[in-house]
This record gives sequence, structure tokens and C-alpha cells, in this order.
Amino acid sequence: MFNKQKFTFLFFIQTILFVYHSYSQHKMMYNVNWRVIASLPVSVSGSFCGVSNGMLIVAGGSNFPDAKPWQGGKKKYWNKIYVIDIKNNYQLIPVQDTLEKNVAYGACVSTAQGVLCLGGENENGILNDVFLLHWDLKTQKIEKEKLPSLPIALTSSSACSVQSKIFLIGGDNGKESTNSFFQLDINAVNKGWTQLPALPASLSFPISAANVHAEASNIIVIGGREKMENALTKLYNTVYTYNTSLKKWEKKKNICHTDSDSSHLSAGNIVSLNNENIIIIGGDDGKTFSKIEKFNMLIGQETNESKKAELVAQKMELINNHKGFSKKVFLYNIHTQQCLPLSDLPFSPVTTNAVKWNDEIFIAGGEIKPGERTNLVLCGKITRKH
Repeated sequence: MFNKQKFTFLFFIQTILFVYHSYSQHKMMYNVNWRVIASLPVSVSGSFCGVSNGMLIVAGGSNFPDAKPWQGGKKKYWNKIYVIDIKNNYQLIPVQDTLEKNVAYGACVSTAQGVLCLGGENENGILNDVFLLHWDLKTQKIEKEKLPSLPIALTSSSACSVQSKIFLIGGDNGKESTNSFFQLDINAVNKGWTQLPALPASLSFPISAANVHAEASNIIVIGGREKMENALTKLYNTVYTYNTSLKKWEKKKNICHTDSDSSHLSAGNIVSLNNENIIIIGGDDGKTFSKIEKFNMLIGQETNESKKAELVAQKMELINNHKGFSKKVFLYNIHTQQCLPLSDLPFSPVTTNAVKWNDEIFIAGGEIKPGERTNLVLCGKITRKH
């Protein structure tokens, strides 16, 4: 009996120490100091963005070059590739190469082989293309390599990696959001894509990161929104984790920026900091998005021209007074499921892809208000104090 009590006591102490370690790691003073380090020749959102051999590669994207969409402007998709030397004063390097297709809103992951680009969309529809962009140190040029196509065409997905395994999460198939979940081993591409247990929800524009451990790694999927045919978009503030060893999904506490504010979150950015923490950057809480979507539905249903004009005016007032997306940056602890605030962004780009390289986070371009893009490249320097 004494031994059993002793064992129980020791187990209790170990549990307390583990929780304290996780909490102290979370409370450790991290901060991110943001600044603009470069500007692209064009303002776009939805670009691929990643690092290859110390070069930040930004490719593709979309914008409205002539007029805003509500003014009759048509969305333009791009195939341009830009390279920024992040080892040498953030110089923009001239590049002649372009992508084979115009593309925006694909997912991407930085790997040892290069920047892996997955899916997306263009003026012809949703894409299932997968390819690598690699910066060749000898030729000082971009090399492109095709990889096995996605099982289905998807845009507005999220992607992350665990060692050589690439995970593609959610996305839009052109009609609705999906619960797709696929894996590719970049060191064994001849095996192609593997379908994994479906996401617990159908999500477009989620954010995802990997929590890597020797015993079992987890894929963390946060927020997103669900586009449905003939219905208003459903917004999410959920957190799901996928255990790569058990091959099972688990629902965690909903993302909560403060004790009193549980916010929806989509189209933001995320990077892994360490085995304990991830950094959540910006995003859209969906409040104005939902109001605009509801106005669009009511305008489409209204037959009285004067009432329709009134609805259009109310919608335009909402758009014109849009204050931009969230500038908030949070440190999220995977074990405690708590968020702590870090320094705000100077402005708030969404529908773009953040990439972490050493102790810096890069965000190139993005949408800063409905229909409005930026050409600025943000760099966040991560600092740590005990």
C-alpha cells in the first residue's frame, strides 16, 4: 500500500513539474519586432512565399489593377517570381523566370529541396499542380521541378511539414470548402499522395503548423471558414490536432485571444517557434466579411430597385469604413492551449504566406482591406528574454 501511495505521489509531482515547465516556457518573454524590409514591384495577395538557400522567394498572386471589384474591376492573376536576398540587406534580386501558369491562393512549405507550392487558382479555375522552386547558388537562378499533382484541385488550403512529410489541409474545390487531408513524402515522391483521415470540419483559409516530437508529432489546425453552396459562409474559431502516430484527430479548446473574446480566425498567418509554442499572426475575424456576404445575398434577392440601391449604399459604407484586418500577434502554447499577446503588426496583411527563417518571420504582400493589396514585405525579428 505504501509503495502504491509513493508511486501516486511521484506521478503527481511529475505531472506538476511538466505543467510548470510548459507554463514557464509559455511565460518566457518572447517578442516580435516588426519592420518593412523591402517592397515588391507589384501589390498582390495569395502569393507563394518561402525560403531556398537564404533567398526569400515570392511567386504568383492576384490583385485588382484597374478598379475595385465593386467598381467592376476584374481580378488579375500573376506568374511573376521575385527573389529577396535575406542574407544580404534584403536586396531584391532581378529574376527573369516566371511560373508556368498564373496562380494565387495556393499553399506552400519551405523544405530543404526548395519552396513547395501546392494547388491554388487562376482565371481558368482551381488547380492541382505541385512544384518546387529552388534557388541555385551556382547559376543564381530559380530552378523549377514538377511533383505529383494533388488528388483533387484545391485552393485556399493550408500546408505544413514534419521532417520530409508534407501535409495539405482543407481547401476549396471551386464549389465548397472540403475536409481534405493529404500527405506527400518529399523524399519518396514516386509514392505520390496519401489520403489521411478527413478533417473534422470542412475548412478554407485555415492556418496550420506542426509540433514535432520524437515519439509523436502533431499537426495543429486553427480557424478557417466553410463556404457552402446557397448558404452564408460558416466561420470557425476551432483548434484541431492530428497525431501522426495514432492517425487520429482531437478537438482542443477554441482559439481565444483573451479570456472574454473568442474570435473567429481565417486567412491569417502562423509559424512554429519551438516544440512548445507557435506564433499566430493577424487574420480576419469574419465580422465584416459576414456582413458584406449578407448584403450581397439580400441585394441579389431584392427586386425593388430603390430598396436594392439602399442595400448597395449600406454595403458600400461598410466597405469604405473597413479598418483593416487584425494586427494582433499571439504566442500560442500547444500544451496549455493559451494565447499571450506579442507586439502588433504595423499593418494587417491576410491571404498571404508567412515563413520563418532562423529568428525572423517574413510576410510578403497580402490583402490589407477588401480588394486592396500591399507590395510591402514585413520582417519580424523574434527576441527572447527570461
